[in-house]
Amino acid sequence: MTPDGVQLNEIDRQFAAFICRQADSHDPQLQAAAALLSRGVVAGDVCLDLGSALSDGDAGSFGVVSLESWVERL
Repeated sequence: MTPDGVQLNEIDRQFAAFICRQADSHDPQLQAAAALLSRGVVAGDVCLDLGSALSDGDAGSFGVVSLESWVERL
């Protein structure tokens, strides 16, 4: 599932699905982290700033409500 307004390519979606399968999880917060991390790597980044992803609104589109709860769930 890709939330409206979040630009992900097929590799981002597939990577997120793979990570969730490996973790035996359907957690949208894990899916968000994996998909946004993949998108960042494609863009040349080496890490995902969770705070920036949340403040940009992309993580919120996956149902992430706070940085603290996101970090705790991951």
